[in-house]
Order: sequence, then C-alpha cells, then structure tokens
Amino acid sequence: MKNVLITAGLSFVLLTSCSVVRPGEVGVKQRFGKLKEKTIEPGLNIINPFTSRIVKIPIRTVNQEVKLELPSKEGLNISAEISILYHVKKEQVIEIIKEVGTNAQQSV
Repeated sequence: MKNVLITAGLSFVLLTSCSVVRPGEVGVKQRFGKLKEKTIEPGLNIINPFTSRIVKIPIRTVNQEVKLELPSKEGLNISAEISILYHVKKEQVIEIIKEVGTNAQQSV
C-alpha cells in the first residue's frame, strides 16, 4: 500500500511538471509571479509545478473580424465589417504580457 502511494505521488509530480509549448506559440516562464526575460521555444519543458508555470502566447497570424454599427450624418445606421490581420513578434511577447496580460486577443 505504501509503495502504491509513493508511486502515485511521484507520477503526479512528474506529470504536472511537464508543460508543452505547441508550434505557433511562445512560452514565458513565470516564477512566483515574476516573468523571466527569456522566451521558451515550442516543445516539451520541465518546470517546478509548485513555484512556476509557463504562460503561452500564440505568435501565428490571427484574423480578427470586427462588426460595427455606425450612425451616419443623416441618422441612418451603417453596418461595417473590418478584418484585422496581426501577429505577435517573439521579441515583444514579454512586454505584451506585462502591459496587456495573457488575454491580449480579447483586448484587440
């Protein structure tokens, strides 16, 4: 019984200490709330699950569609659809997380 609990505990710690950064994403290690200055490339990364986590930001091109209802000079409503293509530069990821946060896509 004791061996089963030890094995289960070690398995839990091992599984929670792995983090995968997918292709098209960049990760930044956050330890005790502070961001490291180095970005993490796609792949499997080992972290301490008790003190650290990896914040993932997509860097692929995103098509953000915005629908607007605008009033004209004559008082009529005009419908407009705007499509914005953007992507996050790898070098700017840390500044974006610090200024905008992890929900950068909802802020656009």
